[in-house]
Amino acid sequence: MSRIFRGLTALGTFVVLLVAVPYALLRFVGRPWPSEMPTLHTIWHSIARGDISDSTVIKALAIAVWISWARLAVSVLIELVARLARRPAPRVVALGSSQQWAGALVAAIVLLIGSMPRASASTTASPAARPIPAGLLVTDSTGGWFAQHESSNQESSNDSSPTLVTVLPSSHSVVVVRGDTLSGIAESEFGDERTWPTLWEANQGRSFGTRTFTDPNLILPGWELLIPDDTATAPVVESPIAPAIAPPVVQGAPPTDAGATPVPSTVLSTVPTNVPTPVPTTTVPTTVPAKAMPDLSIAEYDGGPSSSAIHDESSHGALAGGLGSAMLLAAGVVGGLAVRRRRQLRGAPVLARIPEPTRELVITETLLRGLDADSRIARLDIALRALAGELVELAPGAAVLAVLLGDDDAIEVLLTMPAPHAPAPWESIADDRWLLPAHVDLVSLSERSRRVSQPCPALVHLGCTPARSGTGQAQLFVDLEAMGLLAVDAAQPHAANVVRAIAAGVALSPLSEIAHLVTCGLTEAHLGRASFTAPTLDAALDLAAGVIGTTATTTSAALSTFTLRARNQGGEAWEPAIVVAAEGLERHAIGEVDDDLLRLTSVAGRGLAVVVDRAVVGARWRLEQLAHHWVLQPLGLVVTPVGVTTSDLAFVQALLDESDRPMLCPEPDDSGANGAINPSDAFVEPAWSLMVRLLGPVEVCDRAQRAAEFERSKALELVVWLSQHRERSTRTAARTALWELNVRDATFANVVSDSRRSLGRLVATGDSEGTEWILRTLTEQLPLHALVITDAELLAQRLDFARAQQPVDAIETLRPGLSLVRDGAFFGTSYLWPDAEGITTRLTLLVTSAASVLASHYLSLGDTDGVFWATGQGLRALAGHEELIALRMRAHAVHGDLAGVRQEWESYERALIADPWSSGDPSPKLVNLRRELLSLTLLHA
Repeated sequence: MSRIFRGLTALGTFVVLLVAVPYALLRFVGRPWPSEMPTLHTIWHSIARGDISDSTVIKALAIAVWISWARLAVSVLIELVARLARRPAPRVVALGSSQQWAGALVAAIVLLIGSMPRASASTTASPAARPIPAGLLVTDSTGGWFAQHESSNQESSNDSSPTLVTVLPSSHSVVVVRGDTLSGIAESEFGDERTWPTLWEANQGRSFGTRTFTDPNLILPGWELLIPDDTATAPVVESPIAPAIAPPVVQGAPPTDAGATPVPSTVLSTVPTNVPTPVPTTTVPTTVPAKAMPDLSIAEYDGGPSSSAIHDESSHGALAGGLGSAMLLAAGVVGGLAVRRRRQLRGAPVLARIPEPTRELVITETLLRGLDADSRIARLDIALRALAGELVELAPGAAVLAVLLGDDDAIEVLLTMPAPHAPAPWESIADDRWLLPAHVDLVSLSERSRRVSQPCPALVHLGCTPARSGTGQAQLFVDLEAMGLLAVDAAQPHAANVVRAIAAGVALSPLSEIAHLVTCGLTEAHLGRASFTAPTLDAALDLAAGVIGTTATTTSAALSTFTLRARNQGGEAWEPAIVVAAEGLERHAIGEVDDDLLRLTSVAGRGLAVVVDRAVVGARWRLEQLAHHWVLQPLGLVVTPVGVTTSDLAFVQALLDESDRPMLCPEPDDSGANGAINPSDAFVEPAWSLMVRLLGPVEVCDRAQRAAEFERSKALELVVWLSQHRERSTRTAARTALWELNVRDATFANVVSDSRRSLGRLVATGDSEGTEWILRTLTEQLPLHALVITDAELLAQRLDFARAQQPVDAIETLRPGLSLVRDGAFFGTSYLWPDAEGITTRLTLLVTSAASVLASHYLSLGDTDGVFWATGQGLRALAGHEELIALRMRAHAVHGDLAGVRQEWESYERALIADPWSSGDPSPKLVNLRRELLSLTLLHA
C-alpha cells in the first residue's frame, strides 16, 4: 500500500470520524438525553418490567458514540499540539487506545502532506527574502549544541559567487519554551537550523533575571530571545571547519591568507574535485592534526583495519572514526579475548604452545587495546546502574537519553525529561542534565550499583563530540531504546558504515548482553553472537515484535523499560529488541514501511529500538551528514561518528576465531634440545649480568637483586621490549610498539639515553671495548647486550633441560627457575604489545608447564609439600589452571584428605566465578576427577 493511498485513507477516515459522525448524530438522533430526566425508581421499574422503548436504546447508544467521539477528538487535539511543539504527545490514561488511533491518523496525514510537491520559491507570495547579516552564519569547530562563537575568527569572503543563505525579515522576539534549542528556533524562524549563530550573536551576554546567556547549549524556558534586525545585506557563506579534521580545500583554490602556509598535498588529494567547496571564513591550518597509527600499521599494511578514519574518494563531511575509535566494540573484543584465552590456558596440556599471530591480527588487537575501553566502559556501567535507582525515585518516567564520557572520565547524562536536583555525588548542570565529576571514584557508587541490573542495554557508542568545556573530545553514547528510531541520513557508504558499527557494538558490547539483535543486510556484524537476521526491514520488525513479546503492551509513555529495570519490576530483565537495517540497494522495496516504522517507535522506551541507514520522513532522531560535519538532531550535537567497514569486521572476526583455536600440543617424539643433553649432567646457568624480570612486576635487576631506577617509564618498557624482540629490535619497530601516536625523534632519543644510563648506573659491562647495554649503531638496529637475560629465558632453559632428567635431578633443575615466578606475566603494566603479540600467553604457558612438570615429579616421589609449592607457583600465573588443580587434588587424595580435595575444588570454582564474563562452567575433566577421587577415598576409608 503506497504512502499516498494510506494518507488519503487516513484523511478520509479523519473526516468521517470527526465531522460525519457528529453531524449524523445531530441530524438523525438529536439530543441524546430526554427533556425531563426520570427518577431512579422509574428507571429501575422500567428495566425490571422490560418496558424500554426503542428510542431510549437509540439515545443510550448515541451517548456511547458521543463519548468515544469526544475521546478521539481530544486525542487528535493533543497530537496536533504536540507536533506543532515538536515534542512527544503526552499519554493520558483515560483516553486509552484512542490516542494510538489519533497518532496513526495524524502521522499518515502529515506524511501525505510532506510527500506533496512544493511550489517553487518564485511563485510563493512570501515577503522578500534577505541575506543573513555578514559574520553571523559562522560554524566553528565545536558547533551545534556545544558551539562557542569566536567573532575574532571571522573574515570576509572574497568569493565572487558566494552561497547565499536567506531568511525572512523579522524584528520580533521569541519566548523560549521547554525543549527549545537554538538550532530548533533558527529552523522555525529562518527555515535553516544551521543559522543558529545568528541568534547566539544577537543574544550573547544578555541577562535574564539572575542568569546570563553565556552558553549557547543552555537556554531556559521563559527567556525572550531577540531576532536580529534586518540591517545588513552582505552575503555570507558557511565556515567549513569540521571537528578533529582539517577543512577541505579545493585543489588550486587561492589561500584565504596571504601569509598562510599552503596546505600539504596529502590533504588536497583526499578532497573530491566534483564537490563545490565554499571559501572558508577562517584561516586554514598549516598542518593536519591526525592520530598516527602504530608502525604495525596501516601505512605498512595495506588492507589492514581502519584506525581513525574511513577514507573514500566519494566522501564528504566529517570522516567517520574507524575501528580504532569503537569503544563498545573494543571493550567487548578485549574482554572476550581475555575470557577465551584464560579458558584455553586453564585447559592447556603440559608443554602446549600457540602459533605465532599474523601481522594483521596484531594490528587489529593493538588498535582495540589502544582505546583502554574496558576500564572506561566499566566506569560507565557502574555509574548508570547507580544513577538509575536514584532517577526513577526522584523523577518517575525519566530515563537516560544520552551519555557523554569525557577524556578525564567525567560522565554527563542527558535525561528524557527534567528532573529535580541530582543526588550526591551527581551534580545538576541543567534541568535535564546530571554530571558525575571525574574525581568521583567507583567505590562511592558500588553499593548503589549492585541493586540494579544494567538499565540501558540498548546504549551504543555513536562517536565523539567536542567537549562542553571547549577543550578535548567527549565520547557520545545514546540509548537507542529511549530514541525509538534513529535515522542515519548520510551518503553511502558512510551511512552503512555507521550503522554497521552500531550493530557490531551491540553484538559485542558488555552492556547489551540481554538485548536481542535483529539485523537486515548486516550478517557480518553479528561477530558470532546468536542473533536474528531478516531479508527486509518489514520482516525485521516482525521478528522484533515477536522477541519482545508483551513488553510493548506492559509499558507506556509513563512506564518505560528503563523504569522497570531500575525497579527490578517483576523480576524480569525486560530484554529489548534492537533492529539495525542497512537497506542498501533494496531501499526502494522497503520504503513503504516508513509509516509503520514511525507508528511502532512513536513512543520510545517500550522495548523496541530501530536504526536505519537512510532518511525517514517524520523521524525525530537523525544523524545527518552535512557539508562539513555530522550533526545529531534535534540536539544539534556535532558528532564524528564511528564507522567500520566489512573488512574491519572481518579482521575482528578472525581475531576472535584465532582465540578459539586449540593450542599446539608437542609431538610424542618431540624432545626439543633434549637429545643433546646428558641426563647425568647438572644444569649450568648461562652467564648474565642483568635480568629483566617479566614473571610478575616488571623490573630490571642485577645479581644482587638491586633494581634499576628509570627516570621515564618508557625507558623501562623499551628495555623489556628489546629483551623480547632480539631478532628484530629496530628503532622503528620499538617506536611503533611503545607509542600509539607519532613521537618526535628527540623524545625517542631521550628514552634510549635514559635506558642506557639507568642500566649503566646499576652495573658496568666490563667489556674491554666499552660496549654499552644498549649498543650504539648507525643503522636501524637497536641491539640489547647479550649479558642481559630474562627470568622467562632462564625458566625455559631449565624446563628444556629437565625434560631429559630423572625426577630427582629434574627437581633440582626446575625449582630455582620456578622460584623466579612472583605473579602473572607483566603484572601491573599496561603495555599493549605483549597481549597483541601473544607474548603474555606464551609466558603463562611456560610457567604452568614448568609447574606441572615439577609437581608431577614431586607427586611421583610422594612429596606432597613439593606438589603444593610447585602448583602454587603456577597458580600465581593463572588461577584455576586445570592440570595444577588436578595435581593438588591428587596430592590430597594420596593422604585420604577428603576435605582437602573439596577445598581445592571450591578454590577452582571461585576462580571461575571471579573471572569477568565467564560462564562459570567447570571442566568436565575436573568434574570426573573430583567424583573419582572422592569415591576412591571413601572406599579406602
